[in-house]
Amino acid sequence: MKKRILASVLSAALVVLMAVALIPATASAASANAAVTIQYNSVAPKVDGVLNTGEYGLMKVHSVDYNNDEFLSAYDQNKSIQADFYACWTDESLYMCWVVYSELDDYYAPDNDGNMWEHCCIQYILLPHVPSADDVITEGSFYGDFFEGGVCIYNKTESVKCNWSTANAQASGLTADDWDFAGSIDDSGEQIKAIYEVRMPWNKSGVTSVGNGTQFGLSYAIADQEDFTNVEPNMCEWQDAILGSKQPKNCGVITLAGKKDESGADVSEIIEVSQVAGGNETSKDDEPSFGNLDELLAAIPENATKATDVPFNTAITAGSTTIVTDPTAIGDYGVNWAGGALLAPTSEAGVYKVVEIFTPTGSAPVFSSEIGEGYIVLVLHGDDSESKESESCLLRDSLTGLEAGNLVHFVGYDFETATRAEGSVVYWVAGEMADVNDVSEPEESEVSEPEESEVSEEPDASAASEDPSEAGGDEKGGSLVWLWIVIGVVVVAAVVAVIVLMGKKKAK
Repeated sequence: MKKRILASVLSAALVVLMAVALIPATASAASANAAVTIQYNSVAPKVDGVLNTGEYGLMKVHSVDYNNDEFLSAYDQNKSIQADFYACWTDESLYMCWVVYSELDDYYAPDNDGNMWEHCCIQYILLPHVPSADDVITEGSFYGDFFEGGVCIYNKTESVKCNWSTANAQASGLTADDWDFAGSIDDSGEQIKAIYEVRMPWNKSGVTSVGNGTQFGLSYAIADQEDFTNVEPNMCEWQDAILGSKQPKNCGVITLAGKKDESGADVSEIIEVSQVAGGNETSKDDEPSFGNLDELLAAIPENATKATDVPFNTAITAGSTTIVTDPTAIGDYGVNWAGGALLAPTSEAGVYKVVEIFTPTGSAPVFSSEIGEGYIVLVLHGDDSESKESESCLLRDSLTGLEAGNLVHFVGYDFETATRAEGSVVYWVAGEMADVNDVSEPEESEVSEPEESEVSEEPDASAASEDPSEAGGDEKGGSLVWLWIVIGVVVVAAVVAVIVLMGKKKAK
């Protein structure tokens, strides 16, 4: 009888412990490198700004929880942001969805300042590999070897996206057109609900193999604010990687899982992913041609002004540079506070002539000239946060000091494939003019209009100005579960001890 009672108590205790152990637990609860598993979905979500039941699997990845120090509240002092994060993957793409429940009186998108990050938006970093201590960028820099994108909903109807940074592993020329975003606003009730859905194709992501066990880095920030600068900041960050300063080494570690075969067993196959050049469905057949690069570099005049390693079609941040290959889309690259030149091709490969100059005005340039075939825009942002005599400011001022007809040379650039060689140089010599007969006439009469939905950044802008350092409190999903398990074990042990002791006393 005593043995049956003891066995029953032990069985009940084990059932309790097993039930507690089945409670979902966050694998890590830290402001850096938190471990998260994203499940496979055989049916791809529809990126339409609508979250349907089961579209991202049975459970969300997590919700904003300031008691968990994975979430940083340095820019949300009243800890008001409420949001859910969903994600899943297929063989072709990574899907992410944020649902933000706002306490604002309205949804605020970029106005005449053009700065997405200052209003309501989502920023996210995707690191194509597992974060490590090597993923460090220069303090104060806002771009580097990682992908950072931003999304917002302009006028509550228009889904707007931009690239702030691209990773080296991503194919050259990657633009915001290479990934999908759809958003929606529901303000019919007492609380505004904003939905942001993103699809990142694996062949654009920089992730080179996909399957169960694949790992890479991810971080995101949620902005639910009228105006960061002029009203008050209200931003939440998952992982200490975006706000204050870019720290890709702190991204969460994402592990892909859940792909199964017909028998229900995990699929071991890993799919190799070739990265596709930006704006193209398939890789270029032709290799880029840079000519005799050493000879061309050696021929640069000593009195030339040079900009090195200028990338293609990358959003501008403080002190950065870019070449925009579609001048009509100039507003997509954050050029409000940058200077530059509209350039037309000449008969000599890699040599362009100045058509128009623009200087920082707080808004995207509006070109008065017709945009012809092969026209490009060279953009330079001068970082004057410390001094207007900084190297980047002097470089920008030199370019904007040129006149129509001056020449700009591109060494180590292939504009057919939108690629550049390592050590590429853009240079110009003051006063060097194009031959008056060497004129590229525009083939179309398109005039660039200002982008109403422009989502640019001011100097020092895709991030707030301080380094968030707050760590939340207890880990609701992780440590508390294990604490209860330990308590359960202690309780079971105590119950068993009492029963054994009573048995011994009765035996006496």
